[in-house]
Amino acid sequence: MLTALGRLAEAEGEIAEARLRHHEALAAARRSPLTTDLADAAEGQAGAALLTGAGQRAALLLGVAVALRGMAVAGDPDVARIALGARDLVGPEAFASAFARGAAMRRQEALTVFDGEDA
Repeated sequence: MLTALGRLAEAEGEIAEARLRHHEALAAARRSPLTTDLADAAEGQAGAALLTGAGQRAALLLGVAVALRGMAVAGDPDVARIALGARDLVGPEAFASAFARGAAMRRQEALTVFDGEDA
């Protein structure tokens, strides 16, 4: 729910609101026993990173979502939009490198990515 609110704020160009909602989603996901909640929060954090022009961080977080979930989810229009935006910002090679680095992380290592910067 909070990630959805963050994405809505992204679509409306409300950067501060989007960052707040994605931050709240991450805090809630950290308390959840479901790793998929953390993966969803990582995708939300990637969207927030993209809003601030942090394309490499967005790519890394998309990879982290794959690592946490154990697979990529095909057909998600929000993830596709974020991936395209990040790729446009940093270029295909840098995007692929950051994404692969995130996707290769083990759960504990992936969680440290959130500690670096919440959005």
